[in-house]
Amino acid sequence: TNNASDSTESTKEFPKAITIFLFLSGFIVLGLEVIWIQMFSQVTINDTYSFSIILITLLLSLALGGFLAHILNRLSKNPSKVLYALFILSGILVATSSLIFYNITSGLKLINTNNGFNNYLASLFLLSSGSILIPGIAIGTIFPFLLKFITNTKNNIGHIISKWIYINLIGGILGSILAGFILIKYFGIWLSISIFAALYFI
Repeated sequence: TNNASDSTESTKEFPKAITIFLFLSGFIVLGLEVIWIQMFSQVTINDTYSFSIILITLLLSLALGGFLAHILNRLSKNPSKVLYALFILSGILVATSSLIFYNITSGLKLINTNNGFNNYLASLFLLSSGSILIPGIAIGTIFPFLLKFITNTKNNIGHIISKWIYINLIGGILGSILAGFILIKYFGIWLSISIFAALYFI
């Protein structure tokens, strides 16, 4: 079929680019997770429940991104162009996440805890959904969409997938280290988010 030939052709066309995409996907997603959690710490009481709400939102967005990738994989006739579009869209949404967060919190005001703990958690979930859910879906689409490029390959699919996951995880580890130990410390939260967003335009 045309989809299969496009996928195989794309794999031969830029295997090095796919490797870079795999690395960047893990690098940026895990790095952003660290930075976003730090961003939320400015307006929350920093307890286990707050961290859990933020983590749930991030995981939900990645799951929805995987579902969206499944749909795109079935519908796209030119996966290369779709992949580049996903990178650009992700960069734009990540770049605006800090601005949206700042506006929703009215200039980083602490979430009110006087109305009860349940209301506090509900407010936190709405804040996380409003600021990072959509960007999370976009960045969570990229890695599963890359699987489009090994469809119908004659090579060992299991070997390819394990190698790709390895590259993605290495990127995630390095992204977390860079974000947590260097970028936030020396550049701050807002500029760190901008740096990670800019990587999607490389």
